[in-house]
Amino acid sequence: MSNPDTIKSSTTNPTTEIRRRISRDLFRSIVWIDEQIFSFKTNDEGEKKFDYEPFENLFKPVTKELQDAGFLVHLHSFEQSTAEDGLDDEFSADSPSLNSAISLSKKADIIILDWHLGDGDDPTNSIKILEALVESSATRILLILSQNSDRFSEELSKSTLSQLKQDAESDTWTTRNGLHLKVLRKKPDGIRRITGDEIIESIFSLISLYYPDYLHWAALEIAEKIRSHVPEWLQSLPSGTDSAVLYELLDDHSEIRNYLPENAFESLVSVASAKKLETLHSDNTKREHWINRPAFIDDNASSKVEKHISLLKQPKHLRKDLQSILEDSQANAGIMDWLSSQQCLLEFCEILPPKGRAPMPGSIYTSTDKENECIYICVSQECDCMRSSTLLFVKAVSDDVVKASSTSLRFNGATYRVDSKAENLFRLPVGEDRIIDSYQKAGQLRRAIAMRIISRFWSGTTRPAVNHPTFARALRSEEA
Repeated sequence: MSNPDTIKSSTTNPTTEIRRRISRDLFRSIVWIDEQIFSFKTNDEGEKKFDYEPFENLFKPVTKELQDAGFLVHLHSFEQSTAEDGLDDEFSADSPSLNSAISLSKKADIIILDWHLGDGDDPTNSIKILEALVESSATRILLILSQNSDRFSEELSKSTLSQLKQDAESDTWTTRNGLHLKVLRKKPDGIRRITGDEIIESIFSLISLYYPDYLHWAALEIAEKIRSHVPEWLQSLPSGTDSAVLYELLDDHSEIRNYLPENAFESLVSVASAKKLETLHSDNTKREHWINRPAFIDDNASSKVEKHISLLKQPKHLRKDLQSILEDSQANAGIMDWLSSQQCLLEFCEILPPKGRAPMPGSIYTSTDKENECIYICVSQECDCMRSSTLLFVKAVSDDVVKASSTSLRFNGATYRVDSKAENLFRLPVGEDRIIDSYQKAGQLRRAIAMRIISRFWSGTTRPAVNHPTFARALRSEEA
């Protein structure tokens, strides 16, 4: 007879299980805000009469289930405001719990929030908490857990929370600042209470919905690993540097003032990357483990073209096969999606988000006066970028054609090529504010890509000329 545990492990997708573990390790603190946690009424003598039934039947058992699953849970009992006490008082005060609820929400990874918060029948208090969260940049999960969950969409539409964007298909909301929201009922079927497992599954499904791909989960795993490596990182930093550091800080233009944080973070990267990432490990990314497989992938592809786009053929012969793949793009709809994915990854590997407004080696500029058919890449040294009033730039033109003596890169969805010609070298004046008139900083090359372009440009423009016979020049045209 088969062992049930063996059967379960053989059918479990390791990718899914790794992602579940990462989500629990990274999102682990919960604040639950509700006026029913320890609800009370004040009698004529000013005494508080507590109702413990909701605590015993809902908050206590669910909290225990979440704690048993490894979450740190804080119950924040929300007291009503004087306006909700049945008094028509224009001087009524907000709930004494509102400020602490906002503060705790900003510190938590996961917030469970009652929609009609307080002893009233409107979402005013919850909207105030939401307003604070959408303005605060952090990756957070917000679960609206309420008996009035069916009124959420209508009442939200009457608020000024335009930052929350709804995904109609999944009935969830998100913001550019990293807040992800889902609405749940305290009693899903009107009889039984919601369970800890249902809350945990909602958290994981919400993260998976907005971060479905391998690259994002690798980043989430890195974030989780960094936290676990902080003690090792702090131990790796040298002590006794204060005299030297403070000496550097006497000078507002000190290079160390600007690069000390980067140097420290580079040490963290070195420490945190010592272990392989489970999300990208070959044992966990076999074909049968793939999550969110593109629709065009065919496990039984037969032709050479189909095997390339179905990821059944290694890319070592891609250069030879690419033309036939592109020619077949009309017959196979998946080719353009496959090509778009390849170009997107290529651009990620070459380009960083722009860092500040000041130029750096590899900073990408566009002209504010012309169409962006070309970009300008800073090729000056770092020290010159900080101080010099004139910097060197090379021009890259938008062109998909690859040349042997040139260098190509992807930027903003297009391919640009740097040709090693003297006329493509520019000197541009830089103001004291490190701004270049008529140009704007639009991106930043990764350091290795910038060094490659700089090196190839200079070697291409300074290569010695050789007088070869016509026959040899024709045979060696790729060297031109």
